[in-house]
Amino acid sequence: MTGHGAEPPFSWEHLRVQELEEQVRATRQATIYALNQMLDLKDLNTGVHSTRLAEWAVRIGKELGIDDTGLEDIEVGALLHDAGKVGVPDAILRKPGPLNANEWRVMRMHPEFSWAVLRLVPGLERASLFALHHHEKFDGSGYPAGLRGEEIPIGARIVSVIDAFDAMVAARPYKEGLPCEEALRRLVLDSGRHFDPIVVHHFLGIARAEMPSVFAATGLHPPRASTQPLAWAGGTLTARSGGSPEQLVRVPEDVVVENGGPEVAETLSRPHQHVRADEGDQG
Repeated sequence: MTGHGAEPPFSWEHLRVQELEEQVRATRQATIYALNQMLDLKDLNTGVHSTRLAEWAVRIGKELGIDDTGLEDIEVGALLHDAGKVGVPDAILRKPGPLNANEWRVMRMHPEFSWAVLRLVPGLERASLFALHHHEKFDGSGYPAGLRGEEIPIGARIVSVIDAFDAMVAARPYKEGLPCEEALRRLVLDSGRHFDPIVVHHFLGIARAEMPSVFAATGLHPPRASTQPLAWAGGTLTARSGGSPEQLVRVPEDVVVENGGPEVAETLSRPHQHVRADEGDQG
């Protein structure tokens, strides 16, 4: 049949190309699931479940007008940004106290490990960049490349916010989880310095609406907010209750601590005006 509006002739070659494309998509998806399962088995998907974090990341991306292909990359980046932690010794990952300078240097390599793994999977090249740069900071003080502002890929900026939030509300061997509202307050406090303010703005509504149901689904109880103010006294972070200070943590001068936990980009052996948003993040 010829003429305008005629259907193109059937082509076995075209069908074969479609089958191959479907096989590639299925293989890529299976690889993503396998890597995520690996993180579960190594107990690296802590706190809010990784699939929930990925869902939040995609919703932020939709609100920002990112196209479907970009949303897929953001979802993968959110799921697998910490894949490189399998290359970090357990003695460092699970250390109950603060990391020393050498341990901290090893921990800081995990985004590059994640990138080295994910970039080898066809179709995950852009997601690998999100994993590589999810510890960059909006003011340029992050790692590994010291990127600033919009130099940081948008997917990495989104993952940075949700990853920090998860780290704050999750219990770790060296800290208890923070209340949801306190974690959100710290995100806002560090907007423009650590985090992209626009991403934080879009995340606030999602987290406030859904965190109660998330805690209920996991069987956990959100920690209650403390009204005790924090103060510094010669390298020791204290919480003051009435007139007597209660020591929370002591930070030796030769130990690198990132915002209250082994991996946060500040050295807390000197006074700070506030405890930064990613307190307790293990990376």
